Amino acid sequence: MTERAISATTVTYFSELELLRILLVSMEVAAAQLHQKTGYAVHYYIVDNSDDEVYFKDLELLCSAFGETGSFELTLIKAPANLGYSGGNNLMIDQLASDYHLIINPDVAMEPDALWRALEYLQQHSNVVMLSPKVVHHRKSCHVIKVYPDCFTLALRYVGRPSLNRFFAKRLARYECPHLQDAADTSIELAGGCFLFLPTDLLKQLGGFDESFFLYFEDYDLSIRARQLGKLAYVPSVKISHAGGDVGRKTLQHHLFFIVSAVKFFQRYGWRLW
Repeated sequence: MTERAISATTVTYFSELELLRILLVSMEVAAAQLHQKTGYAVHYYIVDNSDDEVYFKDLELLCSAFGETGSFELTLIKAPANLGYSGGNNLMIDQLASDYHLIINPDVAMEPDALWRALEYLQQHSNVVMLSPKVVHHRKSCHVIKVYPDCFTLALRYVGRPSLNRFFAKRLARYECPHLQDAADTSIELAGGCFLFLPTDLLKQLGGFDESFFLYFEDYDLSIRARQLGKLAYVPSVKISHAGGDVGRKTLQHHLFFIVSAVKFFQRYGWRLW
């Protein structure tokens, strides 16, 4: 697939199969609409970091229900080891022959028009190098755009105490950019990695994610490097749902990954304590 193509990558690590099935359905539907509107097809890679034969067989069974069509081709890849979020996403970069690439998490689902609207926006805005969508959670809408973090705000989000969140509501809101609603914005600083859409050549130029970030902050690092080449855009006409949760509700291993990556990020780009 070398002409008029969008590639996409999802990295799994014992990801919930039902959520992944929902993503696959949405990807297939969005690919069909993309092809109808633009002639572009989608080659979708699922890279499994789980290093578990039983789980991989479950993935194979799930993926077998999604056959190749003129608009959609699915490839399941078993990573040689747990490469982390960055390494898993980077695994296929050198083999990509697409025009645009989508990085998408396994707990995301797209609206049917998400792909062609994302493609249309980048084609019409040559100064934009990476796109982030609007996130719709049932009746609530939000996004994954952030400003450059400080340690205290990250600690508040990490602890997640309702009383502290209420007391520091303005500080937390500033970090989460609540002013972004229904208008596109190209002044954003950092885009979350659950859905990132960008030209494939630019992704290769950047070298993908920095694999020294095994998990967490790799998206912020990529955002900062991408902004050296152009603008990041929040585009609310591109809509997704995202079932992802706060790091504070995850395992001890996730907490350790978060802290190590946070230290690495601040050492590279500058510490902000408050």
